[in-house]
Amino acid sequence: MRMHTLCLSGLMWSVLATAVGVAAERSMEQISQEEVRAAVRATVEQTMQANGGVFAIKDNRTGENLQLAFEDIRLVRSIHDYGFFPNVLFHAKDMPEKQYALDFWLKPKGEGLELMDIRNRLLAG
Repeated sequence: MRMHTLCLSGLMWSVLATAVGVAAERSMEQISQEEVRAAVRATVEQTMQANGGVFAIKDNRTGENLQLAFEDIRLVRSIHDYGFFPNVLFHAKDMPEKQYALDFWLKPKGEGLELMDIRNRLLAG
């Protein structure tokens, strides 16, 4: 069955996927920057709710557990067929002058976006 499925044309695969209840994958071109921003905001809000109002993340360079406060989503970059890379600004919970930029990596999955990774950089402080 799997070999037959791989040989189907794009149109036939869409019909088959719909018929068996599989969500069709959206292309990157079908996802707006605002949808990416909304997905990032939702991730940040969920993480903050689960961590007493802070965005908790481990610094991938120092190993330090960071307690961050959200500031803004600066920009959203994309690499065709690879994903979206929103640059998100935070600051240390108790030190607003210590700023961090976190790069989120999101990929289309079904009708939504899947968070693949988060990388952090110290900007100032």
